[in-house]
Amino acid sequence: MKPDADQIYRHLDLHFAEIAAEYGGQIELGAKYPDGDWTPFFANCNEEGFALATNWAVSKNEGGANIYFAPNPRPSELKKAASDSDIEIAFWNFADLDKSEAADIVVRNNDLPLQYSLPAEVVRTTIRALWGQNEE
Repeated sequence: MKPDADQIYRHLDLHFAEIAAEYGGQIELGAKYPDGDWTPFFANCNEEGFALATNWAVSKNEGGANIYFAPNPRPSELKKAASDSDIEIAFWNFADLDKSEAADIVVRNNDLPLQYSLPAEVVRTTIRALWGQNEE
């Protein structure tokens, strides 16, 4: 499968446009290769940065890497992978629920304020599918 540069750009623009307008900063992407090698990439959180990030992501993906992106903007001066203390503002919050038991606990206890209300089994199935845990 060939990476679709238009879709990558649209994803970055849709995800970061509001952040760019309100905060600026920079976006962080990463390329992870099958051997575990990790290559980070930083670009300004603006249209020019989205274009640079798109080209970088296409190139790395064509070279065999999976591409990841950090959901919240990084300070402009940061030149390394961000830690929690580096994030000045969180526009997005995510829960990393790799095990179905974790998803079940969240659903049962209603621990996450979901933007959309979904039936519990849909949430569990979706989480498992997204994280490759759909073996059951």
